[in-house]
Amino acid sequence: MSRRAAASATGGMALWLMCAAARAQEPDASVFDLPLESLMELEVSVASPFESNIATTAASVSILRPADWERRGARTLPEALEQIPSVATYASLNSAPMMAVRGYANEISVRGMALQLDGVPLNNFSYSTSAYDVPFLSPDLLGGIEMIRGPGSTLYGSDAFHGVLALSTRRAADTGGRQRVQVGSHGDAVYSVHAAQPLDSGGVQGGLVLTRHGGRELTYAYHDYRTGRPASGVRDDRLQDAAGYLHWTHGQAEEAGGAWHLNLFADEYHSDDFPGTGVQFYPPLRARMRLQSLSLAADRDTGDQDSAFLMAGLAYEKRLSPALLLSLNTWRWSARQTWIFDFSAYPLTFPVTDGTELPCRTSQTQPNALPVFCPHTVHQGTEDHRTGLKLTLTRDDRRARTQWVLGAGRDRLEVDKAFVRRKGVDGQMYLV
Repeated sequence: MSRRAAASATGGMALWLMCAAARAQEPDASVFDLPLESLMELEVSVASPFESNIATTAASVSILRPADWERRGARTLPEALEQIPSVATYASLNSAPMMAVRGYANEISVRGMALQLDGVPLNNFSYSTSAYDVPFLSPDLLGGIEMIRGPGSTLYGSDAFHGVLALSTRRAADTGGRQRVQVGSHGDAVYSVHAAQPLDSGGVQGGLVLTRHGGRELTYAYHDYRTGRPASGVRDDRLQDAAGYLHWTHGQAEEAGGAWHLNLFADEYHSDDFPGTGVQFYPPLRARMRLQSLSLAADRDTGDQDSAFLMAGLAYEKRLSPALLLSLNTWRWSARQTWIFDFSAYPLTFPVTDGTELPCRTSQTQPNALPVFCPHTVHQGTEDHRTGLKLTLTRDDRRARTQWVLGAGRDRLEVDKAFVRRKGVDGQMYLV
């Protein structure tokens, strides 16, 4: 999937949205404004195939609504999640976020958290996570967040070893119609437009959010690999993101034809000067090299990213009886992601433990050289897609105190392309 495809998908929504967003919405009610009795009755959909609330669900679930993160000025999804008890967020490789639940965190904490958007699972096969190819989802897109703080593998498989994060884009009840522009320091800006149009037996609604975070000039510390003396570099942490969604609904589950729901989502993302690889890949070098530090990237330990994501989901619901519901869900998404890491500060020679110096490597087959390439940049990325189909039959008879669910499905994850290219500062290709 090309960048042009995702950009066209988001841009195609803009004209309709800007014309349809005419009604202003009343302020969202925050869960913190609700009395305790009402809080315990909040509906939860992430922890069970049956209708439940916080008081009756068997998992530790937190619910956030737009007012909960807007009143805190959250600019990103990790900032919105910081208000959930026992959850902390950290920066991972490049601009990817990771979440620590109940104090557990390490460099691969991006894995083990199942992410869903409008009921569609987003974790890919390449990295067992969605944090790398979909690293940014603007809170202005979202109408709700539900999070299971702890394992949810019974319903969601091994992706949910540490937790489940279920996001939903805004609905007509969340937005009405509105446009909003936000600007701030560092050149930050967010433009969002949401609109809804009722139709016979249904309706259509959508939104478009354009986000820009300007350069921060953040200083980071490292130690010189030869002398061990402290030094510093600068990262800007700049990003741009364009995302849009569209929902179409028709009918009701109780009607003869049932209810149809079509969800479309597209995202185009670019970031510059976020954290690079750090020192995580270099510990084995200590066995052969005389190093005072593993910070080989020095003051250029930065990474850029380009990614595009396109998703479609279709759902059908038919109530066969007051207690019996038939549901069919199918989805497909494709994602393209490229990292660019700056290793142009690498030295041309390396001191080894026998007191000599060995040259850096310019090819895989070069003799008498250490396994460290000469100054270069790395272009690394993947292209993934995922398709799924799920059929469920649910019976929830409150009078007979009977609940059961039957389900069958198929979920297929594929890697269409994966590549690593190392390009020297003079243009020579070291590895293709």
